[in-house]
Amino acid sequence: MKHMFYIVIITVLIITTVNHPAVADAQLSTVEDVLVSLTEAQVRSFDCVSVTDIPVIECQALVTLYSSTNGAGWTNNTNWLSSPTAGNWFGVTVSGGTVTKLDLTNNNLAGSIPPTLSDLSNLWWLRFRFNNLSGTIPESLGSLTNLRHLFLEMNQLEGEIPESFGDLSELIQLALDINQLTGEIPISIGNLSHLESLVLRRNQLSGPIPKELGNLADLQVLVLDKNQLTGSIPPELGNLDKMQILYMDHNQLTGSVPPELGNLPNLFYLGFSHNQLTGSIPENFVNLVSLERLLFNDTFLCEPFTPEFKAWKATVLEWHSTGKVCGLIPYIYLPLVIR
Repeated sequence: MKHMFYIVIITVLIITTVNHPAVADAQLSTVEDVLVSLTEAQVRSFDCVSVTDIPVIECQALVTLYSSTNGAGWTNNTNWLSSPTAGNWFGVTVSGGTVTKLDLTNNNLAGSIPPTLSDLSNLWWLRFRFNNLSGTIPESLGSLTNLRHLFLEMNQLEGEIPESFGDLSELIQLALDINQLTGEIPISIGNLSHLESLVLRRNQLSGPIPKELGNLADLQVLVLDKNQLTGSIPPELGNLDKMQILYMDHNQLTGSVPPELGNLPNLFYLGFSHNQLTGSIPENFVNLVSLERLLFNDTFLCEPFTPEFKAWKATVLEWHSTGKVCGLIPYIYLPLVIR
C-alpha cells in the first residue's frame, strides 16, 4: 500500500514537471528524494531471513546493492525486496542455492558499488554496464575468484583499477571502458592467464602499458585507446599469438613500433594512431596475413618502400597512414636564380 502511495506521488510530480517547466529542477529533485525515501523504506521493511533460496549473507549483499544504488529508481526492480525467492528478482540468477549471475545492464543504477558485493562468492557473471554508477571500484571485488565475466563499462566510475583484480584467476572478459578511471594499469592484470578480452578505452589512465600483459597467452582483444598512456609499446605484446584486435590509438606513446607485433598471425585490427611514435612500420608486418585494418595516422611513422611491403599493403582493406614513405626525400622547390 505504501509502495502504491509513493508511485502516485511520483506520477503527480512528473505531470507537474511537464506542465510547469519553470519548476522542473525543483520537482525532479523532489522525485529523486521520494525515490531515495522509498528505497530506504523498502530496505528497512525487508528481512533476509524470509528469503528461501540463497544464504542470508548473499541476500544481504543484494539488499545493500539495492540500497546503495537507489533501487526504487531502477528502470526494472521486479520482485526485488518483495519476493522470498531471490532467483525471481530481476537480473539475479540463482543456481545450486547460490547467486551465480547478476546482470543489471542499462537499469538506471545510481550510486556506488558496495564492497559487500564480494559476499556473492560464487558469482561468475557480473554486468552493470550502461548505468550511472559513481565512486571507486571496491578492492574487495578481487576476492570473487569464480568470476569469469566482469562488465562495468559506460558508468562514471573513478579512481584506480584495483590491484586485487590480478587475483581473479578465472576471469575471461574485463570491460571497464568509458569511465573516469585514473592511475596506471595494474601489473597484476598480467596474472590473468584465462583472460581473452581487456577493454579499458576512454578513461584517464596514465603511465606505461605493462609488459606483463605479454603473459596473457589467451588474450584476443586488447583495447586501450583514448587514455593518457605514455612510454613505448612493449615488445612482449608480440607473444600474444591469439590476438585479433589491438588498439592503442589516442595516447601519448613514444618510440618505435616493435617488430615483434609482426608475429601476430591472427591479428585483423591494429591501431596506434594519434601518438608520438617515430621510425618505420616494421617490414615484417607483411607476415600479418589476416590484417584488415591498420591505423597509424597522426604519428611520425613512415612506411617501407619495398615491393613486398607494397604488395602486402594492397591486401589490407582499411589503411590510415601518415602518407610518409621511408627513405624518400620530398621535392624541394628552390627559387630560380638568373645570372
